[in-house]
Amino acid sequence: MAATRLARGRLVVAAGVAAAIATCLKIETDAGQKATNNNQRAVQIGICDTLFFAKRLLDSIRGPINQTTALAAASAIHGSWQPMTTFGAYLDANHHDGASLVRNVAFVPSCTCYRYTSAPL
Repeated sequence: MAATRLARGRLVVAAGVAAAIATCLKIETDAGQKATNNNQRAVQIGICDTLFFAKRLLDSIRGPINQTTALAAASAIHGSWQPMTTFGAYLDANHHDGASLVRNVAFVPSCTCYRYTSAPL
């Protein structure tokens, strides 16, 4: 399942991802680390993505936590995890790197920036 979609040329974030981002930024702000620019928000969201994934993984383990049970828990996630820092993820016994969707980008001279040119693929 894609965490995002393209609507009228604009990126729309899925409700679950938007809620996770809001939770992340609230945790950071409550801890005295309020982001004041998009770069800081991106770093905070990346940190939260890692920690939220670890929580999801560890919460699903019944019994002892060790390499075997953690790997089994990761392999059972499949496409149910919606990361905040990429368009989609898929994990199973043969795929442990996660990213499962990409988007095309192109350089736009008028803003000297890159912009997405496709929906997640």
